[in-house]
Amino acid sequence: MIETPATRPPPAMKIYDAPNFLDLPEEVRGAFATGVETSFFNLPEWYDIVSRHGLEPGWRTRLYVSGNAAMAACVPASEGPREIRGCCNMYTIEHALLGDDADCIRRLVAEAVRENPATEAVLLPGLDPKDAGFAAALAGLKDAGFVAKPYLSWPIWFEPARGRDFESYLASRPSVLKNTWRRKLAALEKSARTEFRSSGDVERFIADYEDVYRRSWKAPEPFPDFTPALLRMAARMGALRFGILEAGGRLLAAQFWTVWKGRAVMHKLAYDEKESKFSPGTLLTMHMIREVLERDRPDEITFGRGGDEYKKLWMSARRERWGIEAANPRTLGGFSRAVRLSAAKLRDRFLARAPRS
Repeated sequence: MIETPATRPPPAMKIYDAPNFLDLPEEVRGAFATGVETSFFNLPEWYDIVSRHGLEPGWRTRLYVSGNAAMAACVPASEGPREIRGCCNMYTIEHALLGDDADCIRRLVAEAVRENPATEAVLLPGLDPKDAGFAAALAGLKDAGFVAKPYLSWPIWFEPARGRDFESYLASRPSVLKNTWRRKLAALEKSARTEFRSSGDVERFIADYEDVYRRSWKAPEPFPDFTPALLRMAARMGALRFGILEAGGRLLAAQFWTVWKGRAVMHKLAYDEKESKFSPGTLLTMHMIREVLERDRPDEITFGRGGDEYKKLWMSARRERWGIEAANPRTLGGFSRAVRLSAAKLRDRFLARAPRS
């Protein structure tokens, strides 16, 4: 029999434990090629800093690859109950199963969860429910005998920005936001010499950001090395945009964004809590939106992840990222979880709660 593409068996899955995302084998790079054209969070450089600086203790990264599909995941570092999680953390805004072939993704997911019979559960957060890979992952989990259920990971507020300038953006904002911005800016400028700084050395910005963060209302970062690593990486990639608000020589607020393939994403903001009467976060955010719109002309501005009410003032559109939770009913620990997921699926079907894949 002559072997053709239609009859040729699919390539065997390969597993890379603790992979070096900055030096991937040639056969793996193809799986990332499509993803990096759509999202900053599909970059190998992103997964590198997550794996080195952003994982909870007791977890390590693993890369599953089959054909032109790849899944960056985390697994327990020690023996015991097995779980596969997407390689995500609290800073991840979106996640993806890499590859442009849904059949490859389906086979890869099925092979990955079957690889170890002791695997009890799978958790893949932050996926696009409209992407073909989402339905493919659900099908792959079903092929492997797992009970799988979609769930809402988090919403994302964004603003379509193609062809728009700052004046157009500002005109479409609610009057309460515009009035607050103008009033607080006038009050700050009246009190002290005010300066917005959005260029300079990344190391200086890291020092300034950490200084402001320590004086902010925010709790200490659980992964203290992650943000500096992210800032340095984004600067090397040409994707970093940052801003500092100073008044009378005092640092009031710091914020940074990434701009990648037409999408501008606001990552983190910190401001001095003692200066909250001037709303320094609002002032700096408005300055950064102006800066990004005028400098980068993005197709979209994204306000990070989360459905906080205040984001409705800044952004006019909302999308959702969904996850998939799955359990292996053939394992002791997975059985009860599978029963719970099955019951939840029935409830959601009755209430019509499901993403539109």
